[in-house]
Amino acid sequence: MRQCQHIKIGNLTHSKHKANISVNLTLPLVESRHQLKSIGKYYYDRRIVNVLFQKVNNPLKTFSVLEPGAPGTCRKGSAERVTVRESAKQKHCVLAISAGFFNIDTGECYGNIYSDGRLVSDSGGVQNAHFGITADGYIFAGYLSQQDLMTHRFTQLVGGVIWLLKEGEIYVDESIKNECSTPTTSMYPYVFPYSTLMLPVCHTNTLAIPETMYVIFSFSEKLTIIYPHFKRMDHINLKKFLILVTLREFASIQKSRVAVGHDKDGRILIAHVDVAKGNTGVDLHEMASILLDLGFVNAINLDSGGSATTVINGTLVSHPSDECPDKIFNCERQVTTILCVHEPECDPGDCSGHGTCEMGVCECSDHRSGPACDIQQCSPKCNQHGSTSAGAAQELLKSQHQSDQYRSYWLLSVVLGIIAAVSIIINILLLFIHLDVQR
Repeated sequence: MRQCQHIKIGNLTHSKHKANISVNLTLPLVESRHQLKSIGKYYYDRRIVNVLFQKVNNPLKTFSVLEPGAPGTCRKGSAERVTVRESAKQKHCVLAISAGFFNIDTGECYGNIYSDGRLVSDSGGVQNAHFGITADGYIFAGYLSQQDLMTHRFTQLVGGVIWLLKEGEIYVDESIKNECSTPTTSMYPYVFPYSTLMLPVCHTNTLAIPETMYVIFSFSEKLTIIYPHFKRMDHINLKKFLILVTLREFASIQKSRVAVGHDKDGRILIAHVDVAKGNTGVDLHEMASILLDLGFVNAINLDSGGSATTVINGTLVSHPSDECPDKIFNCERQVTTILCVHEPECDPGDCSGHGTCEMGVCECSDHRSGPACDIQQCSPKCNQHGSTSAGAAQELLKSQHQSDQYRSYWLLSVVLGIIAAVSIIINILLLFIHLDVQR
């Protein structure tokens, strides 16, 4: 196995396409489609797979990469993993799909990650395919040096394994040669063909694996034995182990797959080949062919297998892979990062405390106006003789203040006049009293 290359500087192979931008919001936010696809070149390998296909029409306003549950949970040692449905609550995601790879022991998220303009994780130049959106309105797919991570000004970014499609052509074999295959994630395995491999089974027996078999350890407490050319599999109950396979064998395993990319019009596309537990999925070459038929131009492979999960409006629509605690039903696996499609957000999100955000537009209250509800309006009492500008509002307040002053002066004058009149009347009365006394 070659040494994984860390590239600090340099402009590495990548693709950038202008994201779809429209003046008015394009509805629906997500177009969801379902497809039953026939896969397999030969009759003995032919099978039908279930494809969940999503098209995001307003990627710059509605697409985010989210950490598990809350910001800050991707950090090393947090061991934070939650279900896709739980993470989707952060932004009330219309669509939420499992995304990046992660360390099953520490919960650390792998690859370079940006979430809403915030750098979450820096892989230090490790070479694996990435997908993201830049601040200047481009969709990015490809490889990054550590320098590129900063200069592209990402708003959203997630790492995967294998660049499936590059500019409309299948790129799987080239990616296998280029990408890092260090066994550091839940799906970065190695296959070990051993002459004799002794493994503990329930701490009492041992299992000998012949030289002609490959071994993959899985999370489902089963040891998977794969015979040459992957023609047959046996499953043996075991304790939990890390999955181990080479990058080429990883690309050849037929299982559930998730990919993210874009079409020629700059809309984000997401495909999930959803496979029920115990059924056969697709390898990455087959996945790339499916993506071509769906109109993908560029696409990268995300965390798949048992982690692959699709949630629409808070409802799980894919087959969950893991056994529930009740041992009766299947439950979705806890993962780390997700892709989230949500309603457009306002800036600021609280509309300056004077309105509510509706589909990215502030609906103002309290006699306020403007995109952020930060401009003071005249009240209806102005009888259409006021202005909605901030300067005019200030002039109105000044005028009202002056009127209050004049009113005070007038009242003072009236009071003084009354006092003077009373004083005169008193003096006249005193005069009459004095004259009567003299008589």
